[in-house]
Amino acid sequence: MKLNKPYTNTQYADLAVYCNKNGLVIEDKGDYLEAVNPPEPTDEEKQTRVRQVRNQYLQDTDKYIALSDFPITDEERELYKAYRVYLRDYPETENWFKTDPMTFEEWQKETTN
Repeated sequence: MKLNKPYTNTQYADLAVYCNKNGLVIEDKGDYLEAVNPPEPTDEEKQTRVRQVRNQYLQDTDKYIALSDFPITDEERELYKAYRVYLRDYPETENWFKTDPMTFEEWQKETTN
């Protein structure tokens, strides 16, 4: 979708709504605005996002390790400890930033098969 200059606020708002509905961004092409696909994130941006996911998984499992009286078995506690090692080591694996680390359930299923 393209919007020639000059344009009204209403026309711009319509273009913005169109972009929001279709996952596009507005790019200024000089004489006109165009709805285009957003740029691919850089490797650094991907690393930041995957680290945030990994950090959230670590935070979500803190209670199983930090609280010795948390109501889980010793076997389950050891599983969580091993999972947290996996999470801490995750950024050391090749191309780690291209996919999120596994959830505990995914990791458990993979390690028990």
